[in-house]
Amino acid sequence: MEPKYLRCSQVVARYGLARSTLYKMCAESRFPLPVRLGARAVGWPVAELEAWEAGRTTSTVGKVA
Repeated sequence: MEPKYLRCSQVVARYGLARSTLYKMCAESRFPLPVRLGARAVGWPVAELEAWEAGRTTSTVGKVA
């Protein structure tokens, strides 16, 4: 069963982003925001990550740089 939330290290590994880049993209509204899981823990909802990924791949298909 897939977890409902991914922790920062899991998101970094899954998308190949540096931790600082991940938080910068969140601040610029280019990546889903994390939710607070505890006093010192945050996680990203898997459903939001999958929706972001789907939107990212469909919007870049067929575009020429």
